[in-house]
Amino acid sequence: MAFTVYILSVLVLFFVSGAFPAAQDAQTIVFRSPVFIALMGALCGACVVCVAQRDRLWKRPGFVLCHLAVVLIGTGAFAGFRYGKKTTFRAPVTEEHSVSELPKPDGTHIDLDFGISITAARADYYPPKSYAMYAPPEYDLVCEIEIKPDGTLDLKPELQPEADALHDEDGNWAEQVVLTDGNLLQLMQPTVKYYEGTLKFVHDDAPSDTHTIAVNHPVSYRGWRFYLMDYSTEPYLNVSLAARRDPGRVWVIIGIWMLIVGTAWLCWRPRGQTA
Repeated sequence: MAFTVYILSVLVLFFVSGAFPAAQDAQTIVFRSPVFIALMGALCGACVVCVAQRDRLWKRPGFVLCHLAVVLIGTGAFAGFRYGKKTTFRAPVTEEHSVSELPKPDGTHIDLDFGISITAARADYYPPKSYAMYAPPEYDLVCEIEIKPDGTLDLKPELQPEADALHDEDGNWAEQVVLTDGNLLQLMQPTVKYYEGTLKFVHDDAPSDTHTIAVNHPVSYRGWRFYLMDYSTEPYLNVSLAARRDPGRVWVIIGIWMLIVGTAWLCWRPRGQTA
């Protein structure tokens, strides 16, 4: 028991040191160190030994679940660290281009047994909040003009454009407006509220599969999980995707649920029974 407490104390120091932010996620290096891996292995081994030394385990389901949960979480995390793959890449939105090799930051690539293409993308924006003012003759940026809630601009009354000049024929905010003093107003790019894309998985010997991907709604396919990270129209319509393959993810999820159930079981006492 004391041995396990010492291991947990040292592991807490690793977790705390890995929680402080650093450039390029350098803080995560502590979780890849041989010492941390050895300590996690020792903790899992201690949990197995602790369970094996107990009699009448069927009377202690909460105890068993909590200890085995630690083993599953540790094993799954190590499997993901040792055999997992992940990368982030940017791809154009087109039906004519498919990706079968995912680039990695170190210059290498990950081969896929299928092709992936982004055939469509859509974004919803929040209403514009301001215009950028540029002054002639060089049209240097002067300031940012706020759009008020009543639909007017934060300008002097004599510079206030007509309502028709602020909107196009579809009722949208005009991209550019020329003021009476010659200054030019350029609509500031609004903030993206929601964006989604259509992923098409291409095979040489089978029909293609199509899935919709959105923020916080990843797509799982053949052991891979794809996350929509970004959406851009410059210099062309494209999206940024994060791809991850984690063979230990299922074991970690099972272990977390076992830990939740086991902890609740340990805390439960029948009515009239004292701890």
